Amino acid sequence: MVILQLTFVLVSLVLLLIVPGYLVSNAIGFSEKGAGKDLLVNFLVSVFISVLLSSWLGLTLAELGLLSLPIHLAVIIAVCLVIAYLVATKGRLSLRLPTLTRWDLAPIGVIVLAILLFWPPSQPIFGTGDAGVHFDAGVNLGRTGSFAFRDSSLTLALENPDLGRLPLGLMTVDIAPGLFVPQFGGLFEVWIALFFQIFGWWTPADALPFLASIGKLRHPLTVPAVFYIAPLFGVLSVVAMYGCGKTIFSRRVGFAAALFLAVSLPQVWYSRVTMSEVFTQFLVLGGLTAYALSLVSHRRLFYFVAGSAFGLTFLARIDAVFIYVPFGLWLLWLIAFRRWRADHAFLFAPLAVLALQAAVQYRLFGADYVRVTTGGLLEAYGSAIIPLAVLAAVVLLAIAFLHSNREIGRRVADSVTEMATRAPFPLAATVLVAALYAYFVRPFQSPPVVLYHELLQQDVVYDNGANLVKLGWYLSPLGIALGVAGMAWALARRLDAQTWLLFSVAAVYGLIFLYNGYVTPHHVFWVRRYLVVLIPSLLLFASALLLEFGRDRWAGRAFTTARLTGCAALLIALAMVTPIAIAAPQYQEATQQMRTFATMMPEGGVAVFEGSEAAKWLTVPLALLHGRTPVILQSDRPDSEKLKETLSKLWNQGKETYYVTQIGTRTIDDRDIEFRPVGRAAFDFLQLEMAFGRLPEKNQRVTFGVDVYRMVPRVERRMSVYPFQLQIGDRDYGYIGAGFYTPDGTSPATYRHTNGAAELELPWNPSGKEVVLSMLVAGPRPSDVPEATTTVYVGGVNVGEFTLPKTYSGSDPFVERELRFPAAAIDQPAGKVTVRLVSTPWIPAKYGLGDLRTLGITLKHIALRDG
Repeated sequence: MVILQLTFVLVSLVLLLIVPGYLVSNAIGFSEKGAGKDLLVNFLVSVFISVLLSSWLGLTLAELGLLSLPIHLAVIIAVCLVIAYLVATKGRLSLRLPTLTRWDLAPIGVIVLAILLFWPPSQPIFGTGDAGVHFDAGVNLGRTGSFAFRDSSLTLALENPDLGRLPLGLMTVDIAPGLFVPQFGGLFEVWIALFFQIFGWWTPADALPFLASIGKLRHPLTVPAVFYIAPLFGVLSVVAMYGCGKTIFSRRVGFAAALFLAVSLPQVWYSRVTMSEVFTQFLVLGGLTAYALSLVSHRRLFYFVAGSAFGLTFLARIDAVFIYVPFGLWLLWLIAFRRWRADHAFLFAPLAVLALQAAVQYRLFGADYVRVTTGGLLEAYGSAIIPLAVLAAVVLLAIAFLHSNREIGRRVADSVTEMATRAPFPLAATVLVAALYAYFVRPFQSPPVVLYHELLQQDVVYDNGANLVKLGWYLSPLGIALGVAGMAWALARRLDAQTWLLFSVAAVYGLIFLYNGYVTPHHVFWVRRYLVVLIPSLLLFASALLLEFGRDRWAGRAFTTARLTGCAALLIALAMVTPIAIAAPQYQEATQQMRTFATMMPEGGVAVFEGSEAAKWLTVPLALLHGRTPVILQSDRPDSEKLKETLSKLWNQGKETYYVTQIGTRTIDDRDIEFRPVGRAAFDFLQLEMAFGRLPEKNQRVTFGVDVYRMVPRVERRMSVYPFQLQIGDRDYGYIGAGFYTPDGTSPATYRHTNGAAELELPWNPSGKEVVLSMLVAGPRPSDVPEATTTVYVGGVNVGEFTLPKTYSGSDPFVERELRFPAAAIDQPAGKVTVRLVSTPWIPAKYGLGDLRTLGITLKHIALRDG
């Protein structure tokens, strides 16, 4: 079985990530000359084209509500067969692999280092953070196949707005039919969904159980494989960084830039946490590489690949819309001066089509999120809107004039081009002075500012309004200085198309985020907005300056030593803070803890949360990962009538409702509602401290527990007289107390598992001197688990115990056990008595059986009669 599963996983990943791009690359003969002879560049092109195809296909299927791994793979296979057939008919199909050379060993070593640094991944499935919402939404997409999903229970709760609200991370599309969408429904979620459909909750330990028992390997190998989506794209981004540096500058620059990126704290952090940053970074760096390859190889395919990559970035992250700015300006230039060529259509056509698809995607599934986020990103520029609008109008009028007057337009374009070619130094000097002022001077001139902190929900004083000096925590001041100087040097050296595109994309991001307090990187969580473009660009320019500046003029041992010393200094500066990320795996064991909590309620059940901290953590994964409907109360004491009204609607639909509150804090009025204890769940995980004015240095342990109660209408239960018997799991809710899981089996052969200590409330009206308590019970367990021994208490009195066999010879695992005791021993008022079953507990998941619950015995039938 394991071999079959591994084969399925391997085939699926190869089809998604390699085969289509490999066929296209070989079809155009890319591997036979030029950059294609580089092993890693060739690999990057194959993977990048495959990722673009799978990304767009998966996104489109998800928009249509049809995302399914079989459908996805079927389309991929069909595309591959068509490509192979078309190329084979022309006799050009050559499936040759590039040769491994000594030049490939160093960058391959960087990739191995990146794998070690990015492993193991974290498990941020809790709903209070962006990483949890990303992951929960991706798994939900993998289960439903659609960005939007329906839930009538959530709709019922929202009909009483004073009673309930949507969990953080869910938004309504149309409340009337009960249609909802996750907050971050986008391209990265498609990849999480595909990985979930491939792996499910399968872990590496399932395939390598002998390694899972070896010391520190035990925990990482028990992380569900779906979380490895983050390290995968983190490593691919390092490969793309190498390809970008090599194609724009040189092989040595690509190697250094990839090394610097791999060891930097933000890259390590976000390559372990399931968020969209490194995925979008991979699209940007791969797009820049493809554009550079298009200029070198003069192949229109790479124009198309670059345009597709930049178009898809907006579907991966909302702030990636700023990448469209330089392309928009470039398009205006081409139109104004009649410089449009046929090749440009291959770049701008996919960009325009995907921009349109992104607009539709966000309009249908994320309009509220787009409005709030873009407003926050641009709020610092509100005063500049009118001047910018006036400037845009003037520019458009000038473009129209130049376009209509061909001769004047040609002369202006020639003059501007000649000035840029002959005198790039003024531009480079301007960039250098402006950037150094912004990074190193203005921060110390800016007065403190007060900004609202989202997670702390309070105002925080920031002593650095310009904030980019704090980026030096992660890149070091040396890295920022070298990056800025390298940017100026690259512009002064040659103002070619590929350098200009790299600079313009980085400059737009730098200007947008430079004066915006919304993205102040006072914590590694906020530095994510710099990771997509700005950090890799600065590292790339720094690498180019260190390894290419003056190479044609100044050669020799002294200058080589200076270069290597500079590289070593930057590497040390970057690596000094990286252990913070390595030592801070967030939310480990979260998957198991969350699943244990969810199993206390049946699938389709409704969990009513008090407005507590636990609600923020638990509601989104409970809804999206486990199919339970969460409702968050607006206050600790909601309107009693509205509460009963909503609960009545749920009960009439056959929904089971549960009340979840942090331990010992239940405050709801239970006059008309009975709260039956189900159990208690504990959550214990680590998260990086929230530090201000300095880098975070340590993990903080977050521990809390919740009590779970089943909510039923308070009714007078009619206790039967002896003899009494009850089929467990079939209309037993009037008698079941704490410690039982949801029913299993089908009527009349239903049963329930206990969690080690379970209670029943049974009729008690003895008429004889002796009482017989009989039960149909089972306790099958593996051979290396202690057998199930159960002690029985009636009315608090120990009336005996029994031990169950681990295996059974027949098909029916249930056996009958009887206990006899004198009725006089039980000092119990007439009417009812509590029967408590305390059993030897065990957890199947610890023995590789996949069930995360704590189990005692299995009870099928119970009876009381006179002896």
